[in-house]
Amino acid sequence: SPKLHYVPFSNIPIDQRKDTRPILEATFKLPNDDLVTVFAVHFPAPYHPMIYRKESFNYLNFLHNNLPNDRYVIAAGDFNVTTDERQKHQILKNTISDYWTITHDLKPMNTPGTSFYKPKKSWSFLDMILLGKKFKSPESTWALDLDSLKVANNYAGQNQVDDNITIPQSYNMQTGLGVSDHWPIYLEIILKK
Repeated sequence: SPKLHYVPFSNIPIDQRKDTRPILEATFKLPNDDLVTVFAVHFPAPYHPMIYRKESFNYLNFLHNNLPNDRYVIAAGDFNVTTDERQKHQILKNTISDYWTITHDLKPMNTPGTSFYKPKKSWSFLDMILLGKKFKSPESTWALDLDSLKVANNYAGQNQVDDNITIPQSYNMQTGLGVSDHWPIYLEIILKK
């Protein structure tokens, strides 16, 4: 049954724990009876100090490590890591490289990011899908179908053009146009032959 895990922030006072959300965990049976545990995340926004996201990743790693070793694990959602945090501060390299594979790093994507920050005119992959350690194991019976991996941004209703750049269009209640200010990432896993 699904579980909610509240991140036990240790370096952030309780009165400053705004905009923090729990991690949702659900386990599913795959067609060959293997189990996959999926974590759905929405980490604290980039306007909060980076320590919020570091502690969230550390807790996600803890949850991953407390599952059985033979468990397939996927984490997906809005991790809110900007390109600047990733490149300049190495937040992903320093917090998740021992536990996870970042799927959109495995092949060139059809867009420079999933979210466009208008004030700086910059793209970031705030949204990610991470594959746990078991997918890299030689005994793994499941693998990422690289051909399926893409940013899902082909639906015209989710896009807008701003300064000749196609970007995600937030939902507008008045017009009914738009979907989200982020584009989702899509992938399929396949049973190895």
